[in-house]
This record gives sequence, C-alpha cells and structure tokens, in this order.
Amino acid sequence: GDTTLLPTMVDMVRSGRFAWIGGGRHLTATTHVDNTVEGLILGATRGRPGEVYFVTDGDPVVFATLYILSLVGLLVNLISDLTYTLVDPRIDFETREV
Repeated sequence: GDTTLLPTMVDMVRSGRFAWIGGGRHLTATTHVDNTVEGLILGATRGRPGEVYFVTDGDPVVFATLYILSLVGLLVNLISDLTYTLVDPRIDFETREV
C-alpha cells in the first residue's frame, strides 16, 4: 500500500489542514512498484535515447475516489486486527500466527 501520500493526507485531515483541490475530481495514474521496476528495466534495455515512456497500471482514476477507497481499506484492516485481538490476543498482526 501507499506509505507516503496516504499517511500524509491522514495527518493533514487530523490536523485540520486538508482540502480537496478542485473537489478531488482530477485524474491521476497509479503504478505498482513491480510495474515501475519493469518499466525502468525495459527503458534501460530497450528504450531509445531521448524518448519518453509512461508507466502506469492502466486507465487514470479520480484522485478522491482512489484515496477514499484507500482509507476504507485501512479501516477494514483495522477492524480485522481488532477482530483478531478479540478472538485470540496471542495472534501476531504481521504473520497472523499464534
């Protein structure tokens, strides 16, 4: 998951410094780190000098939708961790092992 932008946004919301620019309706592209690495390797091995390459995971997405769904994902993980604690407090959150 996102370890840079989303935590920064959460901190901004908590501190009252957050605002959507343009209502968050602008489009953005996402790229998984594996795809980024593959794009870098392909650019280095098959690219031509002076050319520009764009690496994305597909169609652009609405920025606000992307990050609201990311926040929902964080909430689901939190609920899952709390449930594990209630069921068996010996469960390790990282490995889900007792």
